[in-house]
Amino acid sequence: ATHARYHAVTRGVAEYNGPRLRVGPDRIRVGERGRDGPALRAAAEDPDRVRTEVDVGPGGRLILTVGRQDNQKAHDALVRTFDRYAAAHPGDRLVIAGRSGTGTSALNQALQTMEHPDSVVVLGHRDDVPTLLAAADAVVCSSLREGAAGVLVEAMAVGTPVVSVPLDGLRGVLVDGQNARVAQLAKFPETLEELFADPDATRRMTTAAQQEADERFSVERSADRLADIYRWAADAT
Repeated sequence: ATHARYHAVTRGVAEYNGPRLRVGPDRIRVGERGRDGPALRAAAEDPDRVRTEVDVGPGGRLILTVGRQDNQKAHDALVRTFDRYAAAHPGDRLVIAGRSGTGTSALNQALQTMEHPDSVVVLGHRDDVPTLLAAADAVVCSSLREGAAGVLVEAMAVGTPVVSVPLDGLRGVLVDGQNARVAQLAKFPETLEELFADPDATRRMTTAAQQEADERFSVERSADRLADIYRWAADAT
């Protein structure tokens, strides 16, 4: 173990896990996962169909979260927070895409106690995630922990604004006001309102995020970096 080499999917993951595994930075290399931005954008077919499916009317907004219904995704807490937002924005919808998991029971309980239950749509498993991302006015992440959070990079690539809670694994990936909005979950209602109230600032942010996704998180760059990590690990054996 003292000679092992480690691959971290983000700098935040390396900084978080290194001390906990008692591994020095000289034995960790960061290789971020790649996403094919042009292919994701090309696969986003008929976003209006999705908006009709989830009953987002004229002037309404679709706020999307994508991920298996596991406890770490904190969908139940997200639903309770969105209930407060929905009181002032009855035409907006929170759409949850992802198959059932360890957090499904807590999610269902939260849905049953909502004051505005019609504002949340649970889609379950979907095969059209690029279209969902393109249809959304914002993609949100309420997770308790994440590594690479690939769907957020995919949202950046598609050009959809990202709103996320602060996460150790995403330090250096999401930068508040630069390529995303980062806020505590309790501040999501205000953050979403700020996002939608200033379309010019949001457009600048998503343009920067898309460029970063296409360059920093390209499949080619990821493959080159991973090959470097393999060579580094092989040289150490």
